[in-house]
Amino acid sequence: MKSIVLLVFVTASLFLAACSQNPFYHEHFMRGHVVNVSDDQVRVCIGKKDGAEVSDELNVYRVVVSGQDASGTDIYDRETVGKVKITRITGEHFAVANVTEGSVKKHDIVEFSP
Repeated sequence: MKSIVLLVFVTASLFLAACSQNPFYHEHFMRGHVVNVSDDQVRVCIGKKDGAEVSDELNVYRVVVSGQDASGTDIYDRETVGKVKITRITGEHFAVANVTEGSVKKHDIVEFSP
């Protein structure tokens, strides 16, 4: 039984690694965050290595506490707070983007728009 579970895990890992360079991966899995905000421009940690290109649009989310469970532990959720559009790729892992919608703050989550 353990060998079957290990085989499934290894197969799934290889599949996801192979998919990491295709649009499906970026559309459904690629996420980064806002590392700096200056006026209507932000620097995000998504760059060349992640497949980002100038004019890509990213959705922006913020982690919020949405309540507490029965034991008093906070329950977290994410809410959509805006959109940004990449204007310049600045390296393997970073890009500059303009805020096109909403209010974006440092540490917000960004991900490729579907």
